[in-house]
Amino acid sequence: MTPERLVVARHQGYTLTFPVSEVLGHTKYLPEMIRDLPVTVSGSKAVYTRGILCLGNKDIGFLKDDMLFKTLTKDLS
Repeated sequence: MTPERLVVARHQGYTLTFPVSEVLGHTKYLPEMIRDLPVTVSGSKAVYTRGILCLGNKDIGFLKDDMLFKTLTKDLS
C-alpha cells in the first residue's frame, strides 16, 4: 500500500522520507503557543512529543526533533 503523503526531512546531514497522514506546510509560531501534553498522552507513548501546537481548529503534535531523528537514524550509520 502506497502512502498518500510523504515528508522529506533533513537533519544533521541525514535526509529521511516517511509517510504522514497530513501535511500543513511551514508555519511560524511563538514558543508560548505550545501547550503541555494532556495527561492522557504524556506517558511513555509520547516520548517523541514535546507538546501541542494549536493552529486554527487543529491540534498538532509538536515533536522533539533531536530525539526523533536520533531514533530514525540510529541504524543508518
